[in-house]
Amino acid sequence: MKNTATKEYTIRDIEALTETQAAAMAIESVTVKGHQVYFVDFGGCFGYSALVFADGHYIKYANDYELHHQGKSRDELREFYLDSLNKKLFTAGEMETVTNYQDKQAKEYYIRNYYGLRRDHISMFFCGPDKEREKLRKKTENMIFSSVFMAFYDKKDADFVKHGENLLSTLEKAELQKDNAEYWKGAFLREMFNHEYGINWQADFDVCSCFGDCSGVRDYTDLEELFSACEFSDVQRAAYMAARREYSKQSAELY
Repeated sequence: MKNTATKEYTIRDIEALTETQAAAMAIESVTVKGHQVYFVDFGGCFGYSALVFADGHYIKYANDYELHHQGKSRDELREFYLDSLNKKLFTAGEMETVTNYQDKQAKEYYIRNYYGLRRDHISMFFCGPDKEREKLRKKTENMIFSSVFMAFYDKKDADFVKHGENLLSTLEKAELQKDNAEYWKGAFLREMFNHEYGINWQADFDVCSCFGDCSGVRDYTDLEELFSACEFSDVQRAAYMAARREYSKQSAELY
C-alpha cells in the first residue's frame, strides 16, 4: 500500500495529473464499466479520492473526493465510490434501455458531460479577455463542433463525435415509451419538484420545456398550447395531469 501524499494538493494539481501519475500514486485501481478508477489518498482536505480515466484520457468531472463525504472510514468511502460510479458511468449497450426518468437523466448526463472527455477537445464555454477569445476562435476554425459535447474536436476524431451523436440518439429512442403512463408521470413529477412548481408563476412552461420546444408558445398558462408544442400523446397528457395532482398531494403532506 502506498503512503498518503506528502504535498498539499489543490484541485488544479489533482486535475492536472496524468494517468501514469495517478497509477503511481494509487493505493488500488479497479475497472468500472470500461473506466479505470484509481483510489488515491491525497491527505489534506481532499483525502481518499477516486480518479477516473478512460481511453487514456482523464474523466475528471467523474472524480469524487473525501472532502464531500466527511465522517466515512476508508472502507466506507471505497464502497460508496464504487456504488456511485456504477450509477453514473455507463457502457454503450446500457444506452439501449431506460428503466425510469432518473435513469434516463443519468445516462444523458454521462454522454454530455463525461463521454466527450475521452478525446482532446476545446470547450465552447469560455470566460476571459477578448484577445484570448479571438485566439480560441481562430484555433477552432478548422475543428469539428459537437453539439452533444458542446466542444470542438480535431477532424481525426470525426468518428468519435459521430459516435457521441449515436449514443444520444439511441438513448432518446429508448425513452420513447409514450404508452407508459407511470414513466411519464414520474418524469413530469420530478421536473415539477425541480422547478418549484407550486410557487413558480410559469411552472407549466418550465416543466413542459424539459420535454419539448415551447419557445413559440404565447400563453405560458395555456396547457393545451404547451402540450401541443411538445407533441404530447393522450397518455402523456393524462400523465401530466396525474403528476400535477400527485405534486399537490405531496406538497400538502410536506407543508
